[in-house]
Amino acid sequence: MMYLNKILFAGVYCSATILLPSVSSDHLQIEHIRQPTISKISYTSTGGRAGNYERLEISSSALFYVQGHRGVEKQINKKTDTAFWTRLTRSINLRAFDNIKSNPGHALYDGIDITISIQKGTEKHSIINGNEDSVNYKKIRPFTDLLEGKLIELRKKIIQ
Repeated sequence: MMYLNKILFAGVYCSATILLPSVSSDHLQIEHIRQPTISKISYTSTGGRAGNYERLEISSSALFYVQGHRGVEKQINKKTDTAFWTRLTRSINLRAFDNIKSNPGHALYDGIDITISIQKGTEKHSIINGNEDSVNYKKIRPFTDLLEGKLIELRKKIIQ
């Protein structure tokens, strides 16, 4: 007999416990099986008349930020703050994220394209210009607020 318990945390199934009958005794053996966790979050903004771009990649261990403008590129590489990573990953609701409708690119017409990607195991979830789907985008507001706050902080450091 098998029982499957899923733990729902911040809208994401985090782990499962499977109870299996033990071969050697009458007691149940508990095996803990981990679901893939979020391994990387990326934010990319490209386009505009001057060809500006910025990219932020965050994992549990490292943060990489690059900003480019007219051939000049500035970068920040640093260790990811554990408390920030925890808050960021717990704020993600992948179900709501996947419901956001991506919009076609605008960079071709001197617009700006914003891509947000979340990597979880071998799965990659991405949206392009998702903020234009205002109904669904607001459902991931806690996540985007944290991400935008980090971007503001990094932009200030680049200017200094």
